[in-house]
This record gives sequence, structure tokens and C-alpha cells, in this order.
Amino acid sequence: MSVVSIFASGKPNPGGTVTLNLSAPADGGLPYQIGSSLGTGPIPIDTRQLGLSLDALLDVTVNGYLPMVFKNYAGFLDAHGKGTGSIDIPNLPALVGVKFFSAFVTIDAKAPSSIKSISPTETIAITS
Repeated sequence: MSVVSIFASGKPNPGGTVTLNLSAPADGGLPYQIGSSLGTGPIPIDTRQLGLSLDALLDVTVNGYLPMVFKNYAGFLDAHGKGTGSIDIPNLPALVGVKFFSAFVTIDAKAPSSIKSISPTETIAITS
């Protein structure tokens, strides 16, 4: 069994950058989609669950409305099932204390609901 994971690293502060490190070793070469939301839902996907909420932030991140903030939120995993996305946090002190959640899925038309893998949810808290 392959472990799917997402891990945040970097500086989660106003003006900082957080890198989302994706890993799905059995899904090398497949497309991925990252999403971020203000809650952990969950969102049902066939018999599984995605630990994000259906909210405005999820809409923004999945639809690519702020590509200068949420970078590489869609793409292809490399041959080893690795990928990265990033968040350039705006330099707004009012964001300190905001907590949001990120997860990703891999896409395969042959899989149930066309989703092969669903990552756990990673929590990101903006600090000063």
C-alpha cells in the first residue's frame, strides 16, 4: 500500500512563502489538484472523504483565481509521485491568526469518481 501525503514547509507569515510537498508514490505521472479551504468539511467523494470544506477559498484555489498567491495548485506528479505547490502569503498583518487547510487529489479517469488518491489534510496557521 502506498502512502499519500502532503507536508507544508516554509514561512507561514505575512510576506512569506509556504511550500506544499506532495507525495503519492503509486501515482507517478498523474495529474494532481491541490485545494485549500477554511474548514475540514468533509467533502464526500464516492465512498471516501476529502478533508476540506466547500467554501469560497476552495473555489478560489481550485479554479485558479489567484495564481500569484496559490502557485502550481494543478499539475502533474513526477515519475516518483512527487509534486509541489506554493502559497505566497500576502504581506497583510491582518492575516495573522488565520488558519486554513490544504489537501490534494490525483486524477485518473479509470478510478472511482475519476479520483485515484486523496491526501490527508495539512493545517497551515499564519503567524507573525
